[in-house]
Amino acid sequence: MKSMKKIANSMKIFMLAAYLPVFMAACGDSSSGDNTPPVTTASPAGGPFSTPQTITLSCSDDSGCEETYYSYSTDPGLWRTQSSNPLIAASGTVTLEFFSIDKANNVEDVKSETYVF
Repeated sequence: MKSMKKIANSMKIFMLAAYLPVFMAACGDSSSGDNTPPVTTASPAGGPFSTPQTITLSCSDDSGCEETYYSYSTDPGLWRTQSSNPLIAASGTVTLEFFSIDKANNVEDVKSETYVF
């Protein structure tokens, strides 16, 4: 009977070891020790401009940045991945919202910059 308990306990440990990486990926991998969200900045910062502006979104993080997303106030709710730098060529006021996710699945709060033309 004791050998059956040992086998059962060994199976529990094996199953835990097998499913732990799946569980950690679903919940965010904190094994890297990185629990800090990335920081994304926009350059140039918002303000008044007389010509269209190409905005550079720069992400920094200890574990590395996975993806940066942005959205225009002229097209609210449509989030784009940063495959190229956003161009703001509208007249009037445009707010650019943006955030990043790092390789440890930490998500930055949404930030915004307002550009006036």
